[in-house]
Amino acid sequence: MNSQSATQQIEEFIEDTATNRVKAFPAWPTSIFQLELEGVGIYQNKSGSYLAKMIDRGDLAEEHVGGVPYIYDSSDDLNLDGTRVQRATETFYEYRNNPGQATLPEFTLYVALAKERTLLNGDFMDIYPKGNYTHILRGMPDEVDGLLKLNGEWFPLQVYSGIQLLTMESHNGKRGKIKQAEKVSNEKTPKSNPVIISHLTSENVRDHMRDPHDGTVLDTRKLIACEANHSQLESALKFLNIRDRVEFIPRLSTAYERLELDGNRFDELVDEVPTAITPEKIAPGATDLPNRYRRLVRGMLHLLHVNTFWRRADGRTEREASILLQEAFHHLLRSDGMDIDEYIDVGWEELESRLRTIKAAQQRESMIRDKAREYVSTLVSQNVMRQRGDTIYARNSAHPHTSLSFPSGF
Repeated sequence: MNSQSATQQIEEFIEDTATNRVKAFPAWPTSIFQLELEGVGIYQNKSGSYLAKMIDRGDLAEEHVGGVPYIYDSSDDLNLDGTRVQRATETFYEYRNNPGQATLPEFTLYVALAKERTLLNGDFMDIYPKGNYTHILRGMPDEVDGLLKLNGEWFPLQVYSGIQLLTMESHNGKRGKIKQAEKVSNEKTPKSNPVIISHLTSENVRDHMRDPHDGTVLDTRKLIACEANHSQLESALKFLNIRDRVEFIPRLSTAYERLELDGNRFDELVDEVPTAITPEKIAPGATDLPNRYRRLVRGMLHLLHVNTFWRRADGRTEREASILLQEAFHHLLRSDGMDIDEYIDVGWEELESRLRTIKAAQQRESMIRDKAREYVSTLVSQNVMRQRGDTIYARNSAHPHTSLSFPSGF
């Protein structure tokens, strides 16, 4: 399938689905419709631009009601009063606008990383909750949503909890989270490499975080909600066709028998009793998190760890071996395991494609491969990788980057 025919199929799908929706209902919430289309593999920048074309052509009309944009049949008058569409939409935005909801993704990330700290062998990781870390981040006064330390490097965590796709071209302030990440990026010692966490980011954001900022992104792929705080939400999500875009979690357990936390309570304890939310005390709550989510967080953590090898390498051979290691690790995170020789071969091919002076590296190929094998052994000993015979695995991890594929979705 060529790119033109794929584009046409996507546009036809958007047009048919939107047209049928506004014929079946008095109107439909625009942003929620775009979130729904992610489930079939259509990025919001694409669905948004094509919906705008339909509105410009007069095929659809759009109007804001209560601050929420709705699309509707341009031949009809908009009247949402008392409709199920309006009730379900209001329920959804009540959940999104809940003060504790913005904190919930920050809290779950902190809990998941606190648990991962206990599973690694070696003293090379620390995790801190949301807060101001001016003394660490070279005078940066703004609050960050979490702070990770790996091998002497700092990784400020910036969590975007909105429903929109996060892109470099985002409007209406959505690029603010990217700007926040840029502000805490620092090449000086101690090095600071930002990480953006969102339900979905575009490829240009991933590239921007990797170069020049030596960070990464984590696509959680779903929004999250605390099931105890939103009793009416699930039925609204089903009606709006986005039940699969939201993941429900319970209040998370802690080391204290009678203390369970949600976003609101975590936010209070960060300011009032920070000693109650040290990593050791909140790590038990990770068992209440979805395994899918934990695999993604683990993949992000391990990828960042592997990426630090290059910056700690001493000499050309170590640097080239570390590039081989990290490039092959991307493949390992997307596989069900790789033979060690295959892993090294894949990494060498990637190294050859990256190096301008490949002839010099080829003269030291055996040394580079041997050093990469040493790195693999180190990662196995640290419990980042698992090894069975000659096969290595990214320990129960998933790659943190997501690419949508129409019509299969995530």
